[in-house]
Amino acid sequence: MTKTEHPPRGACLAGCLRLRPRRALQLTGALLVMLTAVKLLTESQSVADAIRSGLIVCANVVIPSLFPFMVLSGLMAHTELGELLAKPLGPVCRYVFQLPPEAGSALLMSFIGGYPVGAKTIAALLEQGRMDERTARKMLCFCINAGPAFVIGTVGTALYSSAAIGACLLAAHLSASVLVGFFISTGMEKGQLTAAKPRYLPLGTALVRSVTGAAQSMLGICAFVITFSAIGALLRHTGVMPWLCTALVKSLPFGFGTPFYNALLGGMLEVTSGCITAASLGGETAFILTAFLLSFGGFSVLFQAASAFEKLPMSFLLLLFSRLANACMAACLACPLYRYFIAELSMSASYAQPVIYATPKSLLMALCLIGMCSIVLLSAVINGISTKNHISYGKAAD
Repeated sequence: MTKTEHPPRGACLAGCLRLRPRRALQLTGALLVMLTAVKLLTESQSVADAIRSGLIVCANVVIPSLFPFMVLSGLMAHTELGELLAKPLGPVCRYVFQLPPEAGSALLMSFIGGYPVGAKTIAALLEQGRMDERTARKMLCFCINAGPAFVIGTVGTALYSSAAIGACLLAAHLSASVLVGFFISTGMEKGQLTAAKPRYLPLGTALVRSVTGAAQSMLGICAFVITFSAIGALLRHTGVMPWLCTALVKSLPFGFGTPFYNALLGGMLEVTSGCITAASLGGETAFILTAFLLSFGGFSVLFQAASAFEKLPMSFLLLLFSRLANACMAACLACPLYRYFIAELSMSASYAQPVIYATPKSLLMALCLIGMCSIVLLSAVINGISTKNHISYGKAAD
């Protein structure tokens, strides 16, 4: 008879210690889910109002500004239209961003289409084998941008009652993307596309596929907008958001009040509501904060971009650090734009409520620090130093 072998006591203890943090994390997650369910029942009216507001935003802002460009991006991916539009941008891709000239169509759509359109176009090229993963990863760092229709039409005209303010916000936003793309491309070898000739679809088939694909994508985008609107309302009505704002006021030495941090945190969840709250601050601070929020896009936009790469390898850290880098750069560029072009314009045509007095210099110092750290971390993610965290499916590319 053989004796039953038992593992050493030290090994059992080490195994228990290894399991405890994971078990504690699981229990914490379960507790949070239960508390969220309880609060959804007790705060059902507030959440329902937030969902209705999210639906209004989708109907009035998201669908009109994004759907036509999503159909166009599908046509560009499935027909020769993409090649025709990419040719004029070939020198820009080659000499500014170290990209292959064929990437011009994705670059163009990312600058005129709206937040997820650039990511959708890049994902389509990657899925078709017409773009390598390194090129796609680099393009994502500066190709998730707000469209001119949203920045000028909604933010500028509707919130600030001035198309000129919207144009300056758009200039800061797109200039920041160009600068981030240039910085991360410096010293990197030029990306490549596959040599295989792509198989294009007939125009009628491509149009049908583009419209149905755009409709499916819009459903997902609107779902994220509604979800994060509900999350924001839940955080506000449960006291979590006010507590965080008070903690930031007490712990950070920048001299900003609770309304500023309320706009910042709300905009980092969902960009439209954040821009509305930021506009109420008035003055240079409102302009700089709005530029920051437009370039960051909020976690709603991050997950919209992530959904484009649901079955493809793409690092979530890449999206996060790239948006922080873009946001800090846009806020720094917004400061001189405000002082040279907008200082004489009224910043409170839509919102006359004075909230706080803040010092833009302290804000710019903090943003420069965050931006430099984000660019360093962004370079690390692109070069494969940190690729363990990835979007839901597949491993991050080497």
